[in-house]
Amino acid sequence: VELLSGKRKALRRLATELEASGLVEAQPLSKVQLGHFLAAAQAPISLDDLFAEAGRKVLARHLLRLLDRQSLVRGGDPLALKQMRVAARRLRSTWRLFEGAYRRSEQKRHVAGLRVLGRRLGEVRDLDVLLEGLPDDPGLAPLAEAWRAERTEAFQRLLGQLDSARWRDLVARHRAFVGTPGQATSRRMRTMRLHELGSQRLDDALAQLRQSAAPSLIGTDDATLHRLRIHGKRLRYALETLRELAPSGPWARVHGRLVAMQDLLGEVNDAAVTAVVAERWLTGPGSTTNAAVRAAVARHVTRLRRSTAGRRTAIARHLRALHGRQLRRDMATLIAAVGRR
Repeated sequence: VELLSGKRKALRRLATELEASGLVEAQPLSKVQLGHFLAAAQAPISLDDLFAEAGRKVLARHLLRLLDRQSLVRGGDPLALKQMRVAARRLRSTWRLFEGAYRRSEQKRHVAGLRVLGRRLGEVRDLDVLLEGLPDDPGLAPLAEAWRAERTEAFQRLLGQLDSARWRDLVARHRAFVGTPGQATSRRMRTMRLHELGSQRLDDALAQLRQSAAPSLIGTDDATLHRLRIHGKRLRYALETLRELAPSGPWARVHGRLVAMQDLLGEVNDAAVTAVVAERWLTGPGSTTNAAVRAAVARHVTRLRRSTAGRRTAIARHLRALHGRQLRRDMATLIAAVGRR
């Protein structure tokens, strides 16, 4: 609905009634700006793209996915919430991959807003993971009830974030940014092409992962494994960003290795976090003196900690593979492919 002629008061009155339904919201961008945004989200990247414009295309893709899940998240769809959280992470990872291509103030504003959203999405998603991991044990019912209450509160905070004027403004700014070629591009990066910088960014991500994936880390503490998971995710997202520019064989082998390792690291992390949160509940203000309940929670914590032993052994194999000849050869091929003219 837009005003072609007449008084703005009539449009404002109609807009107020439409927005009160909760089904629509104001769109600050023009149709031309929206068209540029949607076009950028569908455009392939090329080695000859300007570095900043390649980043703009990738940002548009992930922003479109994030916004596409928003209405489903509001409706309580847990899968859409998980997907929206992943899209928010990929947006932040893309800003990191293309760091330096845009004015620092612009990047800082967008990343800060995405970090707040990620925190709100994470609060709800983490509780979903806790609840999904609970076995069918009547003794765990009070713990499940407490976590469901926490989830309800976290979900309301998320809705408050999505309904805020600050979030709507960030979305509008983000859409305008990715749909406007040249906007906020840094001077020193204005003429740089993707093939001039893409391979270096990929090599940097690999170096960070290898540094955190030294063979000496095998069987190490949960915090170190969590850092390994973060660096693995960054390399994986960088590879996925450059997928259409890379030879399929080496890409599939490296990506498959990273996905398998990430899955195992995620399971270890989920088990460790669940055990800590469950133990905290036993000593917190909402704890119970019921011996049967306390015993059930203690059994659950013990199962969780025992379940990670086999996964840690498998993670050790992946760590060794990251320093192996095949992966080094595949990564060299990928880096060379992204750096060629």
